[in-house]
Amino acid sequence: MKRLIQIIAVLSVICFAGMQTVNAQAPVQITWTLAESGCNCHTLQDSIYRVIISVVDVCAQPPAEIYNDVNIESGSASSSDFILDVDCNDYNNEPCFRIIATVIKLCPDGYGGYTIECQGYSISDLFTCDELQGTTPLSVPIVHVD
Repeated sequence: MKRLIQIIAVLSVICFAGMQTVNAQAPVQITWTLAESGCNCHTLQDSIYRVIISVVDVCAQPPAEIYNDVNIESGSASSSDFILDVDCNDYNNEPCFRIIATVIKLCPDGYGGYTIECQGYSISDLFTCDELQGTTPLSVPIVHVD
């Protein structure tokens, strides 16, 4: 009986460790700078940012988007955090994956909706599948919104 309990405990630890590896998800922080003029709403509190992140497999023929997510941030924000939940199958572990970040500043239109005031995007270097599914933060260049 004691031996059975030890075996169950060891199997539980192995399963838990394996689940942590399988569920690893890379963090990405998107930061942006705003143009000094020409990108202003009437009040800062009214504006919002739509931050879109896409992961593209550039080795696929044709290149294919394999992940997309959107965050909405307040008008006073200058960064947005994402956790990639990417399912990629690159058995060669080639650097085939590029992160594209788009930041759109939206201002109220006075009718309950929003209009695009300005926008910008940034494209990362190439990443491997292992990097996308790891826990090390991934770097994306600063987005210049103008």
